[in-house]
Amino acid sequence: MRRRYSLAHLTLSVVVVLCLTLLMVEADAQARIAFMSHRDGNWEIYTINADGRRDTRRLTNNVHDDMDPAWFDPAFAVEVVPFAVAPTGKRFTTWGWLKRVNR
Repeated sequence: MRRRYSLAHLTLSVVVVLCLTLLMVEADAQARIAFMSHRDGNWEIYTINADGRRDTRRLTNNVHDDMDPAWFDPAFAVEVVPFAVAPTGKRFTTWGWLKRVNR
């Protein structure tokens, strides 16, 4: 009886590992990295494929600095938190929104 119990656990473990591996491969195939870049004179938010392919997409385009991207829901959105410095340089305003990412 002890042997069947161990064989059932081994079979279940193999099935679980195979299912998790398939899920990880599917998630990896769609993975993108959000990052900030200062290439146009102010900070903007971009995404790029995590697998190394150079498919860079610019998500923001305005005169204010857009910084600190954070994934809200990996399926479709990235949180963008831009900020603007007051003319005196002593105060700043922070606000944010969600922007849809086309995969």
